[in-house]
Amino acid sequence: MKKSLKNLIELLKFDFVNDSITKENFPDDGRRGKVEIIDFEKKITSEEAIKEMDLKEYRPATAYELLIWAKDDWNGKDWIMALGSQWRRPDGDLDVLCLWGNAGRRELGLYWVDRGWDGRYRFAFVRKSLESLKTGELGNLESRISAIEEFKAKVENVLKI
Repeated sequence: MKKSLKNLIELLKFDFVNDSITKENFPDDGRRGKVEIIDFEKKITSEEAIKEMDLKEYRPATAYELLIWAKDDWNGKDWIMALGSQWRRPDGDLDVLCLWGNAGRRELGLYWVDRGWDGRYRFAFVRKSLESLKTGELGNLESRISAIEEFKAKVENVLKI
């Protein structure tokens, strides 16, 4: 059974949660994939991180995927970003979820997408694959069809059809 955003946050027992992290601002698109944490070990922008990982057949994890992963695997210290769910603030800027530990406190906050990320930030990504079509990680039918079309185009490009 899929847990709600509120349930996931309650399970993780954060010491602080940004008030703007709500199901209205971060709706569940239904995707559920196995999260892998990527450490670029360099300064990088959100756009560069997504492009680099897309070439390796990864997509950014959603807020829900990040929290599901954090339940069992987060060490409570690393700063982990989920670029796959974005919320536009009233001032027009885009924010993403960030897990971080601070002096023994576990926190869930929001960070501005357009900032540059230094070496302390790590990123949650999910490998794209045909297997994800079977398991439903790609969410609704429209997103599954889109994924199949993308895969078909890549195969045709490789085979030069």
